[in-house]
Amino acid sequence: RMIAEEDYNEIDKNFEYTVLKNFIGSIAIQCHHNEYIWNLNEEDSINIDKIVKSLNNHNQTNQAEIEVLVLTLTTVKSLKDFKEIIPNFNVLKNTQDEKLLKIFNYQISDPQKEGEIKKTIKNLGKIKNLTSKKVQKQYESNPYPRWDNMPVNKHDHYNYIVQTEISPNTFIYEKEKTKILIAGCGTGRHAINAAMSSQRSKVTALDLSADSLAYGIRKANEMGISNIEWFQGDILEVEKFDYNFDYIESSGVLHHMENPSKGFDALMKKLEPNGLMKIGLYSSSSKRRLNNLKEYIKNNNIKRNKKDIDKLRNYIKNSDDEDCLFLKKYIADFFITSEIIDLLLHEQEVFFTIPDLKKLFKNEFNFLGFIFENREKKYYQSQFPNDRNHTNLDNWEIIESKNPDLFRRMYQFWLQKKMKSTNISIT
Repeated sequence: RMIAEEDYNEIDKNFEYTVLKNFIGSIAIQCHHNEYIWNLNEEDSINIDKIVKSLNNHNQTNQAEIEVLVLTLTTVKSLKDFKEIIPNFNVLKNTQDEKLLKIFNYQISDPQKEGEIKKTIKNLGKIKNLTSKKVQKQYESNPYPRWDNMPVNKHDHYNYIVQTEISPNTFIYEKEKTKILIAGCGTGRHAINAAMSSQRSKVTALDLSADSLAYGIRKANEMGISNIEWFQGDILEVEKFDYNFDYIESSGVLHHMENPSKGFDALMKKLEPNGLMKIGLYSSSSKRRLNNLKEYIKNNNIKRNKKDIDKLRNYIKNSDDEDCLFLKKYIADFFITSEIIDLLLHEQEVFFTIPDLKKLFKNEFNFLGFIFENREKKYYQSQFPNDRNHTNLDNWEIIESKNPDLFRRMYQFWLQKKMKSTNISIT
């Protein structure tokens, strides 16, 4: 049919809004994932005020225009920071725009669901330790890490994961219907991965933070995962579980305790004989790069608020210090608010050396190996060809002294609890 000139103009206008919404929506979602870590200047504040005013005065006849304005706001702040405009626009709930709907779910709908979930979380017991209470408060304010999607690894038995991670070492531990504890599960990604990786196992997920647990439970529900039992509580209280575990994982957790050894010992007592434990701990060698920054934070009384985090990031961005350059280039935590808090502004941290690791697990465990990609394993093999299993900690200490950033992601390793039985072989 023939299209009038005014119809062409309307088509062009709608097309422009569609393209614009796609572009701004992509930026808005990325800014949400970065937790609005970017600095805002005076001009940004002026523009925000203009958009809010425009929305409040809008006649609401052009839905596409409203959506563009709302998405633009969410590139600089969360929707919850604009509560005064949200009730006025049903476009947020009824939108057909995929990106705006995602933003609404991320920032309004999902937190509401998590608030209801928090009321149902089982409690292992009162958190008594003062340091644990401080760490709990930090993660209630800044659940870590926030995540959206994850790769799904489905296997019948958890041994597949362990064997892959400790290669070239091998082990035998055959047991059906195993029990797995994720001690310090955070926002649930680790626990969900364990549940998917061993679907015949029962996974117990424990964390100090109810907010973090609620996030994990919501994600597990969305993914249809039912073999996880969630608990709020302290690792120091794990004795209250009326069963032991075949596998325990506690990665990036013990070093945030007042006394990591007490936490480790508490977990050890709940591990079955021959059971396996995966631990992740900060390396003193790699963390040396934070020393100057820690001094800056102390001298400038930097706190966990937007203004101070902006000040800290500006200092790092404008610094030519070798460690600041390393941080910007290699450490992704610099670009996400909760992660830079976890990296540089944590309530409690303890750093370890390889000799410290030996003292931690004493003679109670067999060391099965550090978790590395093939490149690091090949390097170790080239340096110490006689250690085919890669389990000599003295050798690893030598390698770390030559490569002080080797464990910048933490010491991550598997242990196996010793027992008198002979049905276990380490080769």
